[in-house]
Amino acid sequence: MLPTSKLEALERRYKELDHLLCASEVLSDPDRMRKLNRERNELEPLVGAFREHRETLRKVADDE
Repeated sequence: MLPTSKLEALERRYKELDHLLCASEVLSDPDRMRKLNRERNELEPLVGAFREHRETLRKVADDE
């Protein structure tokens, strides 16, 4: 069983990082932008795999 609550929290953080990276106060601070972008890039493969897994579970449930 996957720890879905933790993965969901990481997905929420990924979405939050997307919003933060578009904020003017972040865009005007290169160091903060770099740090947030690095964190987002580290989460991207994990969040992508979690989304694919969730979609696969939906498809399996639909086929039953």
